Amino acid sequence: MDYELFIKNNTEIQQLGQTLFAIMTDITGNKAKFERVQHKLGYQYIYIESNYLSIDIDLNDEDDEMKEYQDINFKYYKLDTDTKINIQLYSQKFNEGWLKLIELVGRISNTNQGDLLLLDDRSFPLIKKRDGMIFINTNLDDDQVNNFTGEKLKLLNHPYIKENFTVIL
Repeated sequence: MDYELFIKNNTEIQQLGQTLFAIMTDITGNKAKFERVQHKLGYQYIYIESNYLSIDIDLNDEDDEMKEYQDINFKYYKLDTDTKINIQLYSQKFNEGWLKLIELVGRISNTNQGDLLLLDDRSFPLIKKRDGMIFINTNLDDDQVNNFTGEKLKLLNHPYIKENFTVIL
């Protein structure tokens, strides 16, 4: 399953990648690898892989795609984001990967003081952070509800508030 994590980043992308790699290495018990990759289409990205999930961050935003995401995230969620992190959980290890993702989001939130937004593969908002507080969406389907139990949310290691993120257009 694919996720998009948008954050307000105050560092160089390469440094962000190193920070994410350090977090993933710690979370997975040193079972992560880091690469800077040149895609066959010419763009470069940072790729971090573990047994549970992979992360990639585009190093080139040549078509100003991030500006569009930034505008959308501000318009609908009042969040200031400037970096997109793609995350893929491996289906055969989804349950363990989900726990690693929750812990990863918590650690990023504690490391990075800016806003944060986690979307699922349908661009459905799951978690956001604004003004230092994490909010968990309560407008979830049955499968999503099972992923946001109190026990699992303890892995955030951060206070949170449950809130309905329904956007009224």
